[in-house]
Amino acid sequence: MKSIKRKNAIIIIIYIIALIIFNVKMDYYQSYIQDYSDEYSHIAYMAYLKQTKHIIPEFKEMREFKNLQSKYKKISNIDYEERLDRKSIEFMETGEDTTQEFDEESVNHLGHPPLYYHIMNLSNFVHTQDGKITFNFRGIRNTTQFLANIAMIIAFYVGYRKLKSITANFAYAIILVNIPLISLTCSAITNDTLSFIGMGIFIIGAMRLEEKNRNYLTYLLIGLGTFICCFSKLTTSLILFIAYILIIILLLIREKNLKFIFCKQALVTLPAFFMILGYYAIIYSRYGVLNPSIVHLAPEYYKQTKFFNDTIYKPAYTLKFYANHFWRKFFEYWTGFNNGKPYARHTQNYKLVVSGIVFIAPFVHFIYQKLKRQKIDIVNISICIGTFITMIVQFVRQYMEFHALSGFLGGFHSRYYICAMPTFLLLITKIIEKSIENDNKNIKKCIYIGTSILYVGLLQYILNQ
Repeated sequence: MKSIKRKNAIIIIIYIIALIIFNVKMDYYQSYIQDYSDEYSHIAYMAYLKQTKHIIPEFKEMREFKNLQSKYKKISNIDYEERLDRKSIEFMETGEDTTQEFDEESVNHLGHPPLYYHIMNLSNFVHTQDGKITFNFRGIRNTTQFLANIAMIIAFYVGYRKLKSITANFAYAIILVNIPLISLTCSAITNDTLSFIGMGIFIIGAMRLEEKNRNYLTYLLIGLGTFICCFSKLTTSLILFIAYILIIILLLIREKNLKFIFCKQALVTLPAFFMILGYYAIIYSRYGVLNPSIVHLAPEYYKQTKFFNDTIYKPAYTLKFYANHFWRKFFEYWTGFNNGKPYARHTQNYKLVVSGIVFIAPFVHFIYQKLKRQKIDIVNISICIGTFITMIVQFVRQYMEFHALSGFLGGFHSRYYICAMPTFLLLITKIIEKSIENDNKNIKKCIYIGTSILYVGLLQYILNQ
């Protein structure tokens, strides 16, 4: 009994240290990178909701900030950008408020659901009066960082709940907080942190469902997680939607009935599903799409932005050539800043390898479980499959949009998938745990701990190239 308590205490200490490392890394990135993607557009979204008091935004009415339009225009004044960067650094480091105005000739390119922005407005760091928008940049970032801590604590709870050994928990925690894109994304003003929270809550509920712990709390967690994801980002919603369908199908095959769906406890999820359907029905009726962008909202304005390039020779980008470009950038982005400084050519293959190690987790887990003739982890395998399908959807969508309309070579962001990364790592670390169950000499434990530290070191080496 004492040994179990001591082991649990050590695991908790590991997670506390990992959380501290996570926050140190976020603070470092905030001082290293002064300007993340879309931060000002996110703040403008908050200001719009604050000003209009709308629950569901009229996306056509949403604007960008007047003095920051050169960030999205194709042609910008270099001297102005340098002054803008200095101003950004100044008000971020001092924590002082800054004031902006909406550019009435612009359209905000973010068409995300509004939950993140309503939550952020509760912190009261954005104020609007007489057409002026005053906001505290550092305060908004710190609020997002607080949400990121909640997301990471939930991810740690998932690991603590599923992993029993110190070695497996160590590998899970230390790699999770050291994947560069996770701490990098969570240090910015972005709704990806809320998606991270929602997916974590859903995973806990779904794991309870698989374990046949099917009380009201289980379904409440599933409903709440689904609600947060679907009101945060469409990418996360698609991952969750695919995973949920797979979980139901696989549980049906395993149990030969659907009692876990058609039960009174499951009724607590209905309000969340009705609100989700209601929101997307309203958005579709207004714009004809579920995720409106400036392509649909303001086609002529869209052609003035950096998201449209009519000079590129599209026929040169065959499917094979475009796919090579997209996926290489996708995996490079996963292990690097991709903000500001270029990658060194000699490190690119390393980036692909260290990214790939994370993404092969479900295949390794599936093969291992089949060889051992053990049950697969239905919940986490389903989320991984949902993630892969969503990645493919993202690629196909970007390729079609590139050729048919935009000529824009971006859209390869892998930060959309940080919400699913605890799942990938959990599958790998569960294999570690099973392989050291009967290791009385601790040889395998030392190997796995050493390998984890080596992998983290490689991540940091590549990041600093």
